[in-house]
Amino acid sequence: MNYQQIMKSYQLIRNLEETLALLEWDQAVYMPKRGIQSRAEKIAFLTEIIHSKYLDDDFYISLYKLYEGPDFKDFPFQKQKEIEFLIYLLVKKRKIPANLEIELARTKALAQDEWEKARETGDDREYKKLLIKIIDLKIRYANTIGYKNNPYDALLDDYDPNLKYSFIAPLFEELKGQLVEFIQKINKSSVTINTDFLNKSYDVQKQWDFGLFILEQMGIDLESFRQDYSVHPFTTNIGVFDVRITTNLKENNVMDGFFSTIHETGHALYELGVCEALEYSPCANLLSLSLHESQSRFYENIVGRSRGFWEHYFPHIQKVFPQNLEQVKVEQFYQAVNQVKLSPIRIEADEVTYNLHILLRTEVENKIINGTLKVMDLEEYWNETTKSLFDFYPASKKEGYLQDIHWSAGLFGYFPTYTLGNLISAQIYQAMQKDIPDLVNFSGDKFTKIKEWMKAKVYQMGNMYSTEELVNKISGENLKSDYFMKYLDDKYQDIYQL
Repeated sequence: MNYQQIMKSYQLIRNLEETLALLEWDQAVYMPKRGIQSRAEKIAFLTEIIHSKYLDDDFYISLYKLYEGPDFKDFPFQKQKEIEFLIYLLVKKRKIPANLEIELARTKALAQDEWEKARETGDDREYKKLLIKIIDLKIRYANTIGYKNNPYDALLDDYDPNLKYSFIAPLFEELKGQLVEFIQKINKSSVTINTDFLNKSYDVQKQWDFGLFILEQMGIDLESFRQDYSVHPFTTNIGVFDVRITTNLKENNVMDGFFSTIHETGHALYELGVCEALEYSPCANLLSLSLHESQSRFYENIVGRSRGFWEHYFPHIQKVFPQNLEQVKVEQFYQAVNQVKLSPIRIEADEVTYNLHILLRTEVENKIINGTLKVMDLEEYWNETTKSLFDFYPASKKEGYLQDIHWSAGLFGYFPTYTLGNLISAQIYQAMQKDIPDLVNFSGDKFTKIKEWMKAKVYQMGNMYSTEELVNKISGENLKSDYFMKYLDDKYQDIYQL
């Protein structure tokens, strides 16, 4: 195989993977409930086909010959990175037994259905059985992939290559101390923020329409994008210029749905930006969920919760919901959407307390994968840790360990990327402010400049750089928590008059 033939073989795999993504998207959005068994078998079948393509010896040998050949050093930078990425991918995939991939795919499909049932009924007996099986399969997966010190590292690598628990543990511990101290300062503030008007009745269709208006302002290409409903919001890439997001709107919690919508749109802008820059290149396969989350958290928090954003767009939402908002001033609204309040629900948490939720989940995952925490003890451990961090117990399983879809989908190792994404977003924002004057006034023209900046600094890089390399390339420094804490301090000193 020459370079062109290798790329053709890889594109076949990508087409199959994107077809699988379409099946999984449909399961979450449109599939009839009784179709779950059939869908699980189809997902397992397609997973088996995909895995067989990764095991093709001709593909693997040809790739290594190209990499070790005398002409490799003369390849253009992107071409070298494409080959290096495919070697990384194949070396990893070829370690995994086909039966493990198939069984994991089938079990995840069934577990997600049982997770939804358990959330609604509180009866988690069947879900726990499947969760135990998923954890066993993920431990087997970690052992198959291999690791030096911690099996959790093998799972972290799936969402951010070469990420290690030994790196995030001290970073997160330092961040926890800073956040706890900062939250204590806010709790002592005499400032009272009224949020009652956010919990009045807001027509869901009007919420949907206002959200789409904002997405257009942000620069989403509606001909390459669609939005639907699901229990848990997510983004998926079905192919070049076919990116889907879901949201979950609530009649009596208008901002919850709005922020989940623009969060997922941050992901979609990233995927579409990379598609536009790299199209079918292997470098368009985004590996770092930390970078991905930096994009979604940037738009959700740094943009969507900013004073400049609402000074421009509050009159628009006020016109959509005049009965609820006609007596509300923009400053009141800005303060309300930035109220700091410890909440049991991660996706409803403010940007100050949010990372405490991630620290909890990261700690739990590491213990589970290392065998020091069992599923039967998970709920109690979760509740006690919640009490120590937030000073209250979850009111139900739905507000406790069942609130996230991630574990039913086998996504052990994903959660830390949310906090890493928050840190990266603040560090990127600091660099962006140097290049775009008056950036805090987020509106239509600024979104165009932001998109152009992201395209040049982030999107067109695809997966050619590691998370740490790209952060350093953009900001001139390694990743650290300082910029995130400075961002919080500057913003909330003002809001809470600290």
